[in-house]
Amino acid sequence: MDNDIIQEKSYVERSFKEFKSLESIYNNIHTKLGEFEDDEEDSFFSFINENKKYVELIDLGNQEQVVANRTDLFQDKFANENFVFMIGDNHIDVRDIEDNSNELQLRTPNCGSQIEGETIVDKGGCKRDRKGHIRAKTLWYQRDDGQCVGGFNIRLKGQRKRFCIWIDYSTALNYIGTPQMSIEYSPFFANGTPVTITTPPEVLSGDTSCSNCFRLRLKTVLDNAPLVGCDEDISPFITSTRIVGTTQGIGVATVSANCP
Repeated sequence: MDNDIIQEKSYVERSFKEFKSLESIYNNIHTKLGEFEDDEEDSFFSFINENKKYVELIDLGNQEQVVANRTDLFQDKFANENFVFMIGDNHIDVRDIEDNSNELQLRTPNCGSQIEGETIVDKGGCKRDRKGHIRAKTLWYQRDDGQCVGGFNIRLKGQRKRFCIWIDYSTALNYIGTPQMSIEYSPFFANGTPVTITTPPEVLSGDTSCSNCFRLRLKTVLDNAPLVGCDEDISPFITSTRIVGTTQGIGVATVSANCP
């Protein structure tokens, strides 16, 4: 075999082994946060600050706080430590996808572009509390031809408290039944009628259960939806959704995101 080919193959294999996905970075941070001992509270908060590139401490109100990841998307699995992944020759920053999705939530009708639900089991003392959190959101998926098509991200995760702060942790997760979502586009297309897209169950990608994971993510790219320019002022929004799941931490309870 040609020596140049051997060297190139070696470089590709080494790069693949050294690649750390953004999702794995998030998981490692939350794992470490859960390992701090009771007398290491200062170190716990220092560690959050040291990793502020990836996480932030958010006030939820009612004296509740959470360590939130900078992004929370299916694409985190493919993005590198700099939040970037590639589609064809295009470099995509997942932070831009997250920002665009958050902007959609501010200007979309009906159920909006994001639906969330949570179930909390209070086990006392705020160290042993558990939460199941579920979320569905619409967003644009950019294709390698530069056009965009609407789609969904659905996510289920378990959380627990450390120093009375919610963090993610690895646990058993399970969707109950088949997630159902429908979306429309706003404003309407040229013919003046709304385009309503219902997601067939078979187009959802991702696992629906796990015995030990941080998040269960499902996504779909709506291949039956119209293509639009990524810079057009057209927004996909949720018209109806029913998603139910459970986590080991909340026991026999369920967590759901439903609208209307």
